Amino acid sequence: GAFGHSVGKSLGFVFVTPEYEAPGSTFEIQMLGVRRRATVLAEPAYDPTNEAIRA
Repeated sequence: GAFGHSVGKSLGFVFVTPEYEAPGSTFEIQMLGVRRRATVLAEPAYDPTNEAIRA
C-alpha cells in the first residue's frame, strides 16, 4: 500500500474472498504489524482533472 496524494487516501491492492468483494464492504487488514480498516471502493481512486494536485 501507499498514500495516494492526488486522491488524499491510503490505497492498497489486495485479494479478497467473494464475501467481501461488494463495494462498501469493510474488513481489517494487517500492515507492518498494525491492524487497519479497509473499504472496497466502487470506482478507482482517480482524480481525472488533477484538481487535488493544484490545490
